[in-house]
Amino acid sequence: MSLNSKPLIIDGIVGNGRMLGALGSNGELHRLWWPQIACPQHVNEFLFGIYVENWSDDVAWLNSDSWTHRQYYLEDTNCLVTSSTCEGLPVAVEVTDFCLPDSDTLVRIVDVTSLEEALVNVKLFASASFAICESARYNAVQFDKEHDAMVFYRHKHAFAIGSERECTWYEAGKRRDMLTTRAAHRTQHEPAEGHETQSTHSMHLNGNAVAMGMHGALSWNFVLSSEESLSIPIFVSAGDSLDSAIATHKASKSRGAARLLDATILYWHRFVQSSRRLHTTNESIKRLFKRSALAIKLLCDKTGAVVAAPEFDEDYTRCGGYSFCWGRDAAYITTAIDQAGYHDLVTHFYDWTLKSQSPDGSWAQRHFMDGRMAPQWGLQVDETGSIVWGMWQHYEALLAAKKDEKALEFAAKVWPAVKRAADFLTIYIDPDTKLPLASKDLWEERQGEHIYSAAAVYAGLKCAGDLAQLQNHVVESEPWAAAADNMLDAIYKVGWSEERGHFLRVLKLQISEQTFRENELKDVRVYSQTEDKGYVRHYANIDSIIDASLLGLCVPFNVIRANDKKMQLTAEEIRKRLTVPGVGGLKRYEDDHYIGGNPWIVTTLWMSLYDLRRGDVESSKQALQWAIDHQTDLGLLPEQVDRVTGRTAWVVPLTWSHAMYILTVVALDEKKEI
Repeated sequence: MSLNSKPLIIDGIVGNGRMLGALGSNGELHRLWWPQIACPQHVNEFLFGIYVENWSDDVAWLNSDSWTHRQYYLEDTNCLVTSSTCEGLPVAVEVTDFCLPDSDTLVRIVDVTSLEEALVNVKLFASASFAICESARYNAVQFDKEHDAMVFYRHKHAFAIGSERECTWYEAGKRRDMLTTRAAHRTQHEPAEGHETQSTHSMHLNGNAVAMGMHGALSWNFVLSSEESLSIPIFVSAGDSLDSAIATHKASKSRGAARLLDATILYWHRFVQSSRRLHTTNESIKRLFKRSALAIKLLCDKTGAVVAAPEFDEDYTRCGGYSFCWGRDAAYITTAIDQAGYHDLVTHFYDWTLKSQSPDGSWAQRHFMDGRMAPQWGLQVDETGSIVWGMWQHYEALLAAKKDEKALEFAAKVWPAVKRAADFLTIYIDPDTKLPLASKDLWEERQGEHIYSAAAVYAGLKCAGDLAQLQNHVVESEPWAAAADNMLDAIYKVGWSEERGHFLRVLKLQISEQTFRENELKDVRVYSQTEDKGYVRHYANIDSIIDASLLGLCVPFNVIRANDKKMQLTAEEIRKRLTVPGVGGLKRYEDDHYIGGNPWIVTTLWMSLYDLRRGDVESSKQALQWAIDHQTDLGLLPEQVDRVTGRTAWVVPLTWSHAMYILTVVALDEKKEI
């Protein structure tokens, strides 16, 4: 039994920290994660369809090309509205999707409005297919007659779907394209003048109540007069058993969808109102600032972890997956959240890091939401440095918010983890170069001693020293300070290329045998080593490719000042070589081929922050405007923008992109430059 293929680009998201839904521009629910926002995912397909007696030949499913859609978030909320009309049908459909803040329930309010002067006889179909835990095996579905709900279940996950309005029909077990048709009896409602469709079949569901499989459907029949609307609120409630899913479903229905929508709108409005107050009067900047905060909140799991993006490439067809927590991304994200005023979310994340830290004091490349190690390519030492740096940023943010007691409590709580991390970082140093030993770079593509990683480790060691002083453990921090000082010297001495006039990306880069042979012929400095079990590894002494991550030396890690001559020369090389002609924005590095080598929101805003530090306000503002110009229709920021068309190219939304936007806006706003 095969599962449906799903789009790689997500249009909209709704959620509550335990449940996360990803939807298309037509309102189709493509994915639903629960009880964590990154894993597992359960929906194979969830669609609505409309059948109008004497107008329809078949059910018009809302993902068909005959429908036209408009989609938007209710202002300052994470409630998503999809309005749809269909050529040849006398009704309009509007679906409002939102997750209850205090319950494991997704509410889908379907409003159907007549566009015809005569009475119209309408059937609304909700067809769902649940591949629970992303598996087509061992699923079952049954209709609960007592609670008028279709229940999908597999082991310890169950989902109950039903409405406040009792359904007319139900059917368990058949795929959407196999649902029953039967001969239609002609009704008194004739087609409108000029309408030639004479339907000979009418959709109905056969009443089968139990099935082994993924599929189930419900329908509601009703008659609408001219311009009349009918609301059918559909509740999708999750539980760890059939009984718990039904209990949640029953409780949600009893509160009423209209009241729940009002309460959810109020919840999100209060969330937005609690954020930082900006000086700027620029509405486009403020609107995307609020949307960024709202998006990041959805991507913060109740465990404290922050997901990089909702997953979209489950089979790793073009990447290695995004539905994990990276310590590096999260350090930037939590710093942005702090600056936006949401300090409790940040504290919750760093509480999570105390549980996810490895025994040796490092943090793995990425984790599942529960803190367990996720699939990875190997250690990225910048992750550990970034987390310690982020902890100090949070301490300072709490002080700035006049939360002195919480700041001291936080520092004391994280101190044991900081000490373990700093001890690890001090040991994980190449005695020859004084840089961190080889690990994967921040882009997860190459193994070597990376200058960006050195910047993150340097910042982590310096911040660990600040926390040590705060905890009266100065003596313990002396080796950290020495290692940081040596690393700074090394960045200037071995990380700088006088010949090329910029900082190098990486030293001791591991390369393939083919590249090794080619470089030997070109007289490039390479070498080989026989390592464990007799394996021969090949290395290039340096890699001089210009990489936007070299901006990390200045922003955010403050290793080198923005007006330092070497930093300026490096930044100008980045601008010159990485700016994409025509579309604009910065790609990651010179020979970037990932998804075609497109400009990124992150790298472009990285340059914006650097420009601001060196006093070039206009360039900084131009880069910010570029990011604003390349948000999606719903105000979400992608990872990449297509280098030719300027359209969204990859990953929506990327949490790190939204974080960089907040950091840039706050930096400019503090100077009252926007």
